[in-house]
Amino acid sequence: MQASSPNPEHYFRFPKSIRLLARRDYLRVQKQGILVRSKDLLVLYKKGNGKNARFGMTVSKKVGNAVTRNRVKRWIREAVRHHHHCVDSQVDVVFIASPRTARSNYQSIEREISTALETIAAQDQ
Repeated sequence: MQASSPNPEHYFRFPKSIRLLARRDYLRVQKQGILVRSKDLLVLYKKGNGKNARFGMTVSKKVGNAVTRNRVKRWIREAVRHHHHCVDSQVDVVFIASPRTARSNYQSIEREISTALETIAAQDQ
């Protein structure tokens, strides 16, 4: 396979370039961002200054023990990995899990994230 040919698997990765990594970026989105509420998640977004959309998540101890929190983080990460292409602008998005998220399942989380990202994309136009 040539290095210049497009790789379809590229769209389903979650590389560092689309992750929020710095605490200051999380705080900026959480303080100044626009809120999109769903049943199990709080989604905040703010116009970023990067080349592409970046995503982060917050799962507090209120959600459950370490095993439960890690499962919720995996669900969110996987859903973002599959739907991050919906938002193609320079926006930073933070997903905040509520305690209800732990009692949910992957399919409902994926549906909520997909809907939230479509809403963000529509509002960002």
